[in-house]
Amino acid sequence: MPEWCHSVEKPKDGSVFGLSWSNDSTQLACGCGTGRVGIGHIIERRLDWRHLEFILTDSKVITVSNCETDLKDKIELKDRLVKMSVGFGYLIVLTSNQGLIYNCKHLGHPALFDLRDMSMSLIVQAEKYFLLSDGLNISVYSYEGRLVSTPKLLSAKPDSVNANTVSISPDTIAIRDATDTKCKIIENFSFTRL
Repeated sequence: MPEWCHSVEKPKDGSVFGLSWSNDSTQLACGCGTGRVGIGHIIERRLDWRHLEFILTDSKVITVSNCETDLKDKIELKDRLVKMSVGFGYLIVLTSNQGLIYNCKHLGHPALFDLRDMSMSLIVQAEKYFLLSDGLNISVYSYEGRLVSTPKLLSAKPDSVNANTVSISPDTIAIRDATDTKCKIIENFSFTRL
């Protein structure tokens, strides 16, 4: 448990009686004693890749800092950010409506893909592909934004796919079955192009 607080607000709206997080854990709403409702969102998420630093400074703004050249840039999003990941030269940004893939060498023109009303909670990147999951379903995309594979899982247990149970390589996904931890599901998607 952290012993520090990033921000403290003492509203004059009485005690907080109800508190609820959004499904994607990026927004918080609270009901106060005076009947007012407070809404907040997560900011200051920070990712590093080589000499680049990506900081979520607003629900729709990512500030990019180049530590080698001291240059700063901003990525402004149409919708609020839900999840982001950086690795293998690419920044993956998931908003409430779409996914954006930025090449870290030139951030100007991202590849876009539709999330089809899915609430993705996991991004796992590999050299050629990346994996998205909502805890139950998996989608594999190329860094051009093309859907490569949607492997079917035998276990339909909610939250069975997480960072501890899935791994991706250039052409294979390994998933530990949630019902039998000794069993591994291997999916080779190099020939299952959609």
